[in-house]
Amino acid sequence: MSKKIIAAIDVGTTKIATIVANVRSSNDIEILGVGVVPSHGLHKGIVVNMDEAKSSIASSIQEAQRISGTRIESACVGVTGRHISSLNNRGVVAIPRNDRMVRPQDLKRVLNAARCIPVPEGKKLLHAIPRYYTLNGEERVNQPVGMHGTRLDVETHIITASLHSKRVRLEPPVMLNSTPLDPFMETSSNGLARADLAASAARF
Repeated sequence: MSKKIIAAIDVGTTKIATIVANVRSSNDIEILGVGVVPSHGLHKGIVVNMDEAKSSIASSIQEAQRISGTRIESACVGVTGRHISSLNNRGVVAIPRNDRMVRPQDLKRVLNAARCIPVPEGKKLLHAIPRYYTLNGEERVNQPVGMHGTRLDVETHIITASLHSKRVRLEPPVMLNSTPLDPFMETSSNGLARADLAASAARF
């Protein structure tokens, strides 16, 4: 049976933690390896020493790979700080087909509608995370595909981050959502910084 390997990296002020897990067919998670190292070069989500921050993240990844015996090729990264902000927003679309059945493309359309918000100057939209769907006024629908209705809403959590920054690559490169991406630290002229996974577009 083939394994579905996932990895996540948490970038914090006191420690960097990388976890590698196998998602079983029953959706149970088997932890394969964890790499936890002291965090250097960061303070409250802000990079204060680029080289130290890069080294800490790389060490955490390498430790998780060593313990799990798995090379990390794809990862989700969590970073906090004053440069990250969020808000909730709702998207709405009509289901135009005669059968009124919700299809996967309708989920994409309604999510795109939720992303259409004014982004403050100096910020960029990173993610629009679905919280729940509403179909014909019935709220808290987790998976509307295959259901029937005329109006589909989605409540999303929008994540934005500082736009003006310079980038320094980290090694090794990884991928996110099948899009080739490099992990890097971004730091702005006033010293704010964030870790992100992005190339031309960032989505997490």
